Amino acid sequence: MAHRAHRIPWRSLTSHLTHRAPTHTSPNTTIANLHFRFLPTQAQDLGHFATSFARALNEDTTAARRLYAPKYLPRARGELLLDDRLAARIHPLAFPWHHSRSDESRQHIQKTQQLCQHVDGTTDFACGCPLPYTERRAAPFLRPYQWNGCFRFAEVNGDEFFNLQVVSTLFMLGKMEIIFRLCAHPEIGLKEWMRVQDCICIPLAAFDHGWGPVFDAALEMYLVLNTFSCFPELHPSSSASWYADGNGGYVPDYRATRMYQRPVHEWTDVSKATEMSRYPHRQFLGLAPRFDYASRDPFYEECRAMDEEGRRARLKRLWEQDEGVSVDALLAVVDEAKEEDCFTYGELPFTLFLTSDTAGFCPSKEDTARVEAYLRERGVPDDWVTEMTTLREGNEPRSRLPVPHDPLHERNRTQLRRYLHHCWQIMVRCNMLARELGTEINWARQVVEALEKLVSCPPGMKLPKYRYDDSEELKQYTLQGESKEVSDAIRARDEE
Repeated sequence: MAHRAHRIPWRSLTSHLTHRAPTHTSPNTTIANLHFRFLPTQAQDLGHFATSFARALNEDTTAARRLYAPKYLPRARGELLLDDRLAARIHPLAFPWHHSRSDESRQHIQKTQQLCQHVDGTTDFACGCPLPYTERRAAPFLRPYQWNGCFRFAEVNGDEFFNLQVVSTLFMLGKMEIIFRLCAHPEIGLKEWMRVQDCICIPLAAFDHGWGPVFDAALEMYLVLNTFSCFPELHPSSSASWYADGNGGYVPDYRATRMYQRPVHEWTDVSKATEMSRYPHRQFLGLAPRFDYASRDPFYEECRAMDEEGRRARLKRLWEQDEGVSVDALLAVVDEAKEEDCFTYGELPFTLFLTSDTAGFCPSKEDTARVEAYLRERGVPDDWVTEMTTLREGNEPRSRLPVPHDPLHERNRTQLRRYLHHCWQIMVRCNMLARELGTEINWARQVVEALEKLVSCPPGMKLPKYRYDDSEELKQYTLQGESKEVSDAIRARDEE
């Protein structure tokens, strides 16, 4: 059953979706995905789903805010914001954040497991510690966002962005009281940091440095997994009966769809923008960053034209392979291309989608415990055992899934339920922050935009149409049904 099914009408969404398998007969039929059906009631039903989703989230936000004091006094600039206990939880995550700072600023940062002892330090990052003691005070969190020219974000806003990563971590840990105290300060600039472009040359959607991607990621993964939970025929456990019935070739699998592969890639891949927006999703899925996926979506359109007919033939052969075929056999088909093939999400079998030379599945805590017990039985000293099973660079998380790479597997049910709850709580916390800053997140609009990004439409059709109302500075999202009439609309003010 989908998460919060008693408050969110998932059926209003899923009844308008259908799975389409790739046929490879033309360039437009090589992608497996869920498609909108464009039935006559689609606009009203999707509008009902989006507004119900927003209502449930806003109600939970109001209830969650009541758990804290109505008002907070601002912190003094020199007051310690992060105590040692909290800093110890954040410290292992901090080293990668320095990659978003300028080359000169980050080159002297040292990897160390100890908290910064430079209590009397007065220069921000001069001590070289991943999480300097000076950065645990209130003052660094009050650094304002500054406009920067092209390719100068790290130089101009690198230090400010570092502290935004700390704020994003506080979201994950649920430390909202600290955030509320920050918001009470008149110099706080978190409102401007909700959406931040790298520069005017790069679209915001492609490289957002703000804290908005924290809830973007949570929303997309929440929608994807809840939606596919309503399609049991797409679960890998159904593949056995598929083969038992004498079928071959393409096996219906939610993990082979564009709707699943795109957000899994986007929200686990390494990024200089909002690294912490990816952290909980890597932790749940067990996928390390720097994952070199076979899919190369940004160059898809220009690359596929080089040998489209041959590329489609190779894709068809990939899907016609027998069950359990090795990854090497699949790669051999891809390697037949004279020029390197380029694939987009939803074109490759899931096993090939995960192919990487540099990263793989991170073992679960249970797996690690078994290895540690085995090593101790063989007389390996405890300090060696700990060193051998310590996480890799950046303290990357262990997986929470007993069955790797299949979040919807029955044995993963408990972990999935916790993860979906965590995604929901992240959205609630972001919503609380937005309200505290005097702005709002239009969740109905966010849902529509996420679905537009994830679910496919028939050629020549679009889910919403947009119209900007200059008089009220509002954008109207008109959801379309079969009739293409104005049948349901969401009015939203652009995020500031």
